[in-house]
Amino acid sequence: MITTLIEQFPNRNSRVNLLEARDALGMRKVNINWELIPEDRHTIKSIGLEVAKCFAETGLGFVKLDEYVYDVSVPLKVAPHAHHMGTTRMASAPESGVVDENCEVFGIDNLYVAGSSVFPTGGASNPTMPLLQLALRLADHLNHQAGPAGRYS
Repeated sequence: MITTLIEQFPNRNSRVNLLEARDALGMRKVNINWELIPEDRHTIKSIGLEVAKCFAETGLGFVKLDEYVYDVSVPLKVAPHAHHMGTTRMASAPESGVVDENCEVFGIDNLYVAGSSVFPTGGASNPTMPLLQLALRLADHLNHQAGPAGRYS
């Protein structure tokens, strides 16, 4: 069996919201709305067809694709995995995201988010190294903000 993992395209309809309802500890419950867009399905179909074509052309064998790969009307088989990115998306303006280029939440002074949730898009590789670079960049920014006495140094 051949499978694929892709990071989905950014989608404004995919979001996390707090509900008014509360859990047993009094914390507000979360509503997750996760939607795929046609480009996501197109990517899965393109990858599947290309792999099958390459196997056939090189004589390695024939790949039987699941129906959902080549027929986008068939529901996609989805399993929980991977990287939860884009929930607090970095942007140049609050209309397009949650944090600015320094990871500061728009409209709230001195509140920063440093995690893969600020990535505007998912990548094709593990996000750990870019996340570490982002954290170091934020640390440099905070040190610069603190001045020579440096609360953070």
